[in-house]
Amino acid sequence: MLNSVFEKKYTVHVISHTHWDREWYRTQQQFRMSLVRTVDTVLEYIRDNPGFRCFLLDGQSILIDDYLAVRPEKREEIRNCVAERRLFIGPWYTQPDEFLVSAESLIRNLQLGIRTARSYGRTMRLGWIPDTFGHISQLPQILNEFGIRAAALTRGIGNELPEPRIEFLWRSPDGSEVLVLHQMQGYFSAGLLAFPFFWGDVSNIAPSAKRAAERVSQLLDSLKQAASGPNLVLWNGADHMPPEPGIAETIDELNDISRDYHFVHSDVETLAEAVRASDPELPVVKGELRGSRYHPLLYSILSTRTYLKQRNSRIQRLLERYAEPISALASIVPPQDLSPGAVARYRYPAAELREAWKLLLQNHGHDSIGGCSIDQVHREMITRFDQSEQIASRIAFESLKHLSEVLDTSWAPNDAPMCVCFNPVDRPTRRVVQHEFRLARPLAEPVVALDHDGNAWPAQLLSCEQHSHGWLDRDTTVAGCIGNLPWWQEVLKRMDELDIADFELETSATTDLVLRIYLSDYGGIETGVLGRLAEALQLHDRSARVALRASYVHHKIAFAAPLDAVSYTAYAIVSSREKADPAVVSAMTDTVAVQSRNATHSLLFSGGVIDVEAGGSLRLTTPSGTVYTGLGQIVDQGDGGDTYDFSPVGPERALVLEDEVVVDVLQAGPVKACLEVRYESRLPAWLEAERDRRSLATVNLPVRMQVSVEAGSEVVRIRTAIGNTVSDHRMRAVFPCLPADAPRAPGGSEPTLWVDSPFSIQRRELSPQGVEDWEQKPSSIQPHLSWVGLGDESSAVAVVADGLHEHEIIDTPTGKACALTLLRSVGWLSRGDLSSREGQAGPMIATPEAQCIGDGAFEYAFRVFQSEHELRQNVQSLTDTFVVPLTVATENTPERRAEEARKATTAYDRRQCSYISLHDTGFILTACTKAANAHDLMVVRFFNSRDERVTERLQLAPFITGCNRAHLSEDPIERLRIEEGSVSVTAEPFQIVTLLLRHARR
Repeated sequence: MLNSVFEKKYTVHVISHTHWDREWYRTQQQFRMSLVRTVDTVLEYIRDNPGFRCFLLDGQSILIDDYLAVRPEKREEIRNCVAERRLFIGPWYTQPDEFLVSAESLIRNLQLGIRTARSYGRTMRLGWIPDTFGHISQLPQILNEFGIRAAALTRGIGNELPEPRIEFLWRSPDGSEVLVLHQMQGYFSAGLLAFPFFWGDVSNIAPSAKRAAERVSQLLDSLKQAASGPNLVLWNGADHMPPEPGIAETIDELNDISRDYHFVHSDVETLAEAVRASDPELPVVKGELRGSRYHPLLYSILSTRTYLKQRNSRIQRLLERYAEPISALASIVPPQDLSPGAVARYRYPAAELREAWKLLLQNHGHDSIGGCSIDQVHREMITRFDQSEQIASRIAFESLKHLSEVLDTSWAPNDAPMCVCFNPVDRPTRRVVQHEFRLARPLAEPVVALDHDGNAWPAQLLSCEQHSHGWLDRDTTVAGCIGNLPWWQEVLKRMDELDIADFELETSATTDLVLRIYLSDYGGIETGVLGRLAEALQLHDRSARVALRASYVHHKIAFAAPLDAVSYTAYAIVSSREKADPAVVSAMTDTVAVQSRNATHSLLFSGGVIDVEAGGSLRLTTPSGTVYTGLGQIVDQGDGGDTYDFSPVGPERALVLEDEVVVDVLQAGPVKACLEVRYESRLPAWLEAERDRRSLATVNLPVRMQVSVEAGSEVVRIRTAIGNTVSDHRMRAVFPCLPADAPRAPGGSEPTLWVDSPFSIQRRELSPQGVEDWEQKPSSIQPHLSWVGLGDESSAVAVVADGLHEHEIIDTPTGKACALTLLRSVGWLSRGDLSSREGQAGPMIATPEAQCIGDGAFEYAFRVFQSEHELRQNVQSLTDTFVVPLTVATENTPERRAEEARKATTAYDRRQCSYISLHDTGFILTACTKAANAHDLMVVRFFNSRDERVTERLQLAPFITGCNRAHLSEDPIERLRIEEGSVSVTAEPFQIVTLLLRHARR
């Protein structure tokens, strides 16, 4: 007689689920057709089969949105199934790649996913991440902050566990933990249990309990050895699969024939609760999960289609550091006047920002941002990037324009062009501000930027170009001009943010009159010009012919000035130093310059001297005389891989140049200096048919590199433009970490590797673990979010990259070096003949656009430090290398200055505003925005980047009246006391801190 349920040794939880890549080897719309059929089937099973208890819809709430867009009549049925725990959705909005998106993107993904799931009834309380290509160290802390205490994953495990385990505790650097349900055999291991294969169409095949029993026996024999207690799990699902037909009946039949196992149709929440209830002794795993012991990690998705990663990085920055904080500040800063005609209150664009984030997050699916989908998928991603960027950039511009209107600019000189600057950096700093504006006539040099205290900051005129306004140019009559002037002015304002600043009216030999109209940025000129122009025209016959010619002068300037943290302030751009403080001007000694001699050019800056070497690389001589050579050397290697993994073909070599390097001076200082380095190389055009060698045929590959330095900064910035004409290869920029003459003792200590990751600074091994039996050989290719640093006690080099997330520490003749991947060209979604991976990672589909043929530009930078310790103390500045001040032109008319002078004094300085200021204790700001669920509150988020407890007093704007510490979910934890305009915050090592700030009523 078979054992009763209570006598059976193990409970086997059968989890019915699907893993749904929203786009991959088919487009989102093509997969949605299958999704609709799948969810229809799920609802039918739930409705008609009481034994079919529940189904997990891959942890992505967006799938329900996709479904209901086609089946809106099913909304109530979906809500009922979710509320009754029959259908499990969330907590993610989309299932992201964790290493290729920002920290805040992960938070917004969960916030939006949970919000969406709750709108349909409830959200699943488990972090479902089965197919993601590795996991960041801070994910347990992030999940805990949303009330989630368990996760399920397939990939990422290496040698962290001494023996196979299907449950373990995963601990973040701050001590947060989640219970991990490790899908050791794969999230697909028990797919279609009663059928001949785990994935595919089984509509014409009858289920077999015998076949299911055989499959289950093999799976459970292995799982028992890896289990910590009496709970085992069968992951009954696979990619894009509906529920298994007859699974409830199969479970009943398995229970009838099994002596040791009690099978239940279960869900992941129940499974996690059962594991905890059994009180097992679980091993603890700490840190990142980037191993490939049980499943391939697919290491090179980090550099596939880098143009996608670059675009994503820039739009994340646009949303997080500009659109969100500026629009939030614009909506809370008290207006300067409540009288009629005062500046209108700014409406916070919550819905618009949410739409921008939705569009961006739809590109964060691991197969999407990873670049490992068919070409059409990635073309559609570009459209979503475009739309998200259009929304975010417009919000940033309009909200900064609004802030410019509430600033007191009565101190500014008459007729001076004004710029309002927003600094998103989280601590007081001196930064180079670049501002573009349009004037009626060229601005005379020398140029300075005046601040509201009368200080003059040296400015550099980067460009000054006259442009005609083609739309306004026309042949008309005096009557036509007089009648159309008001409409023309309105068109200029609305279409181009321009206004009529001045004019000249003169007679001509070819026509009766020539009217030259000079345009300027709207709001930057005195009123009354239009009236004077109409009066001048009325002195002539109304039928007289007029040749109308309109123009403006586009200026681009740069100036270095001290900026408060998370602040906005105004500057007047003037052509004299009459109002400058001589002490301030003379103190500006850390300017930059170009030194030219014997037809060579060098950059001089506070970090030393930069020279261009014969092979196109850079040589840095520090102020102490230390010399670094070969910096930024471009190297190339054949790649026989696919969109998932690099597979080397031939050796990696520095580019062989066709001719000498050409170096030109683009900017010579004193604020910004820039050299342009140009050269060409001939490279093998493709791989031969056998894919084991590169072709004898060669093609030219042009490289144009702009190397720039800025006043007050030790960072060297590089923008490399490559006209890629080569297929199946990889190009990298190499940065040695040791000086050229550094002693290298045999057996000496290795340098230390540091990288940034979402909410963390990671110390990593230089090379992978040595193993023999992993599913995929480990790779020394590694991710970083924005920078990687390598050094020892006597020197260090940090490389910062904008949207370039892959590096490798390599050996060179001069020691260890960081190789930053710029470009990887491949032509297949997946192949089965790689040296770096056995078997296929997906369908073998040609992806010619993944070759990235054509022009591409790559932005990165480097900085040399005196030691690894100094590098660690400067991680905040590294993180913000590409976070630059944003500017807009603002009004500076006599009428506005007079109005400002009449206004009563307020409780705060209206000439500038700093919202919050951190110090150099290790806190790094990640968010300054309105609360997602309470728009009367501001959210400020940062994390402690150090491995020690840190306490810091944060300076707050004077109109902040309340402060609460909160979870990432924005649920309050405790009230913090504001004293003398600051609040004290303590953070554990690598702890994420969220503050909710309340303001004085407007």
